[in-house]
Amino acid sequence: MRHAGFRRIYIFNTYRKNGNIRLEGSKVLISGKRERMVISPHNIIEAALKIMPDIVVGLDYPVIKTQDPIIQEEEFHKKKGINLQWMEETSELHQIHCPHTELYLPIQCYNLDQFADLEDKLMRLNFDSLALPVRNMTPSKISKFLIRIHELGIKKVHLLGTSSFKNIALATYFARNFFERCSVDSTTWRNKAQYFDYVHEKTLLGINLNRACTADRGKKLSCRCHLCRGITYNHIMNLSVNDRRAYLRRHNYLAIKKAGEEFFRHASNPNAFERYLRKRAPQRGKDIDMVMRAIRMADSRKIIFRKKQKQKAA
Repeated sequence: MRHAGFRRIYIFNTYRKNGNIRLEGSKVLISGKRERMVISPHNIIEAALKIMPDIVVGLDYPVIKTQDPIIQEEEFHKKKGINLQWMEETSELHQIHCPHTELYLPIQCYNLDQFADLEDKLMRLNFDSLALPVRNMTPSKISKFLIRIHELGIKKVHLLGTSSFKNIALATYFARNFFERCSVDSTTWRNKAQYFDYVHEKTLLGINLNRACTADRGKKLSCRCHLCRGITYNHIMNLSVNDRRAYLRRHNYLAIKKAGEEFFRHASNPNAFERYLRKRAPQRGKDIDMVMRAIRMADSRKIIFRKKQKQKAA
């Protein structure tokens, strides 16, 4: 699927760190060393009309990564107003100009209390999915957000900035059992390739293939994708730097994509899913423990929620 929004959000985050930004109404004015640009919901929709994507992702003002609860409250309330304004403007413009595309609205908050503070206005808007940045959240915390989103009747959700083993496993279980779609995105595959890390197709752990690699160079890769079949570690390490990175980018992307597809096929119920994960990647025991706790908590909440709904209906 083609996405409109990620490029402008990436530029926004980059300049937030290295340039000067200020808000003027609902516009972001960014001044760098060589250029000045304006970003607003209108720009997002204009980009969508030019490239005709399947999905449009709204503009957001990201809250910073911090574990300090005081700073979290300050950050959330500091950026809540503009984020809600952008959600509203983007939703309205989307309905007018490109309602045939799917609209994903990013949620910038740290906890469910803050999310509840957004719910009233959020649920009055027209959109197709919420995009949730996971930052350093545990599977249990992500699960609590996903459960609440499901309880609100939202059918699709997207996890921003992750392609870790545990979060892919969690997302595929929710995609199979809670939502019409629970997707993820990340640049992990590309970043790992930049440092010559080969993503193992089963565990998604990185194997570093720099010149100092101690792996048995004559050994064939275990991955059976069309890129790796019959190839040895030695073959990859003898490639030029640029060719090696290009090869690893392609493989890493395919490995993560295939893992998601296989997880989804085995995520029919918690017990079967746990057996599959432990057989597939015994080295990931701690991650699997966290994922299964989050999944079983979600299933329990789902049962309770359905009982309450039936009681209300009666």
